[in-house]
Amino acid sequence: MTKSKVQNIVSMREIQRNYKRLFDKVRKTKTPLFLGSYAEPKVVILDVDSFRQLEKKSKNQHKAMNWIKVYKDLERISQKGRQNVNLAEFIKKDRASR
Repeated sequence: MTKSKVQNIVSMREIQRNYKRLFDKVRKTKTPLFLGSYAEPKVVILDVDSFRQLEKKSKNQHKAMNWIKVYKDLERISQKGRQNVNLAEFIKKDRASR
């Protein structure tokens, strides 16, 4: 993971004193709020919509990676020619890999 410059870092003390104002700002601006100490971010607070978008993007990327794997497997199989494949074993291994 690469480090990026984080400008919106607040301390736990500031959260304790101003949590309502800070949380409202996160919701209104859709800008993440980083909690940390000594200017080092430790935790991120996101608005719910931003979190859901990230979650959806992550799931879509995971699905895409699965399809790429299937495509590569099919390509490899087609290059090797016909093989004896036990469908039940194939399904069992596929389910175990998830």
